[in-house]
Amino acid sequence: MTTFTLNGKAVSPTATPGDKPLLWVLREELGLTYLFISHDLGVVRHLADRVAIMYLGRIVEQGPVDQVFERPLHPYAAALRDSTLPPDASARSRLNRIDGEMPSALDPPSGCHFHPRCPEVKPICRRCPPAWTLRETARGVACYLYAEAAQSAPLFRPKGMTHVS
Repeated sequence: MTTFTLNGKAVSPTATPGDKPLLWVLREELGLTYLFISHDLGVVRHLADRVAIMYLGRIVEQGPVDQVFERPLHPYAAALRDSTLPPDASARSRLNRIDGEMPSALDPPSGCHFHPRCPEVKPICRRCPPAWTLRETARGVACYLYAEAAQSAPLFRPKGMTHVS
């Protein structure tokens, strides 16, 4: 296995139990910030402090990685988490699947892009994209399940999203 030396310490570029991956070591040693894009939620959970979950080009939820993985707010974030293999092989059973067919990114559905596959869909989800709402400190979601109880300060407003007051 290839190793690198950083400040006199040997570090591995891979994420193995007991070793810190090189990206993590560099982040700690040099105070770096990364924008890490991945479909591998296990790697995201291991490397990231914060996570943004996207569906067909729209951010549907974001926040501290532990909160988003432990208590996902958006139905897609929950489905994505539930369809990921747990790291412990003894805890693995049949993976959950997200029902329905993936819509075309070239011709996405109106309203919330996830509505054709969402188990919690409401009529408004089919018509209008949900507003971006702040749910907790430094955590946001774009979902009508939370629109009524939304706080009035946006975390940030992803393109195409409106703010609920």
